[in-house]
Amino acid sequence: MFTKQNERFNFDRIEKLKRMGIQADIQLKQYELINRLMKIRRPRALKQLDETLIRLEMESRAIESEEAIEKGKVMSLEEFSRKSDEWLTSNTK
Repeated sequence: MFTKQNERFNFDRIEKLKRMGIQADIQLKQYELINRLMKIRRPRALKQLDETLIRLEMESRAIESEEAIEKGKVMSLEEFSRKSDEWLTSNTK
């Protein structure tokens, strides 16, 4: 549950991040989004946000995969299978 104490903690955290400069921009945006999310009470709105986040995560992974393929950071199915078997063998003893 979102309480006044949590709200104050988040406000203090956001103020600290603002003073840290550019390197904290992403973390600051995350905290701001969390604060906004905590105020939403409609289940339908939360469901829509969840679905949007899932879609964005999937798109991000697809972009990362495409970039890895372009850079040649891929392995064959046979190599993947061999490494999986090696990992399984070494982790089940």
